[in-house]
Amino acid sequence: MGYNHAREIKKFYKEWRKLVRLYRDFGMSYQDILVLYKFDKAVLNSDRRFYRYRSGYDLTNNDLEFSYVPEFDTYGIDNWTDVLPQPLREHLARLPEVQLRAFYLYRVCEFTQDEISVILDKPQRSVSRWIGKIAEIISNYQKSG
Repeated sequence: MGYNHAREIKKFYKEWRKLVRLYRDFGMSYQDILVLYKFDKAVLNSDRRFYRYRSGYDLTNNDLEFSYVPEFDTYGIDNWTDVLPQPLREHLARLPEVQLRAFYLYRVCEFTQDEISVILDKPQRSVSRWIGKIAEIISNYQKSG
């Protein structure tokens, strides 16, 4: 049986309504509950991405090669720019760290802009503008170099 995201969302919110009541009864602050919610929501979205990209692949075939293996995934969110050419890296270093994080989450981790806005606690409109700005910088560098 396939993964049904709508059903999983429904189960998620049903369970979270119970958990919020339980957490409040135990005296947890709103901020602590929000941290747990964001984590659980990230896990739910991670499961969705896993099942979305897994479908269509024969996972029993040992000769299967995945085409999506970004080379800077091993560098992590804080220093992924280390693999970029020096002039581009210097240009991106002038941008705020939050903008670079947003671009990394969008391009490498494949989060949606809405998910990134929740993770970074910034408006979705700003996240969209940042991603477009960095993509334009990289595109201009590739055209010129």
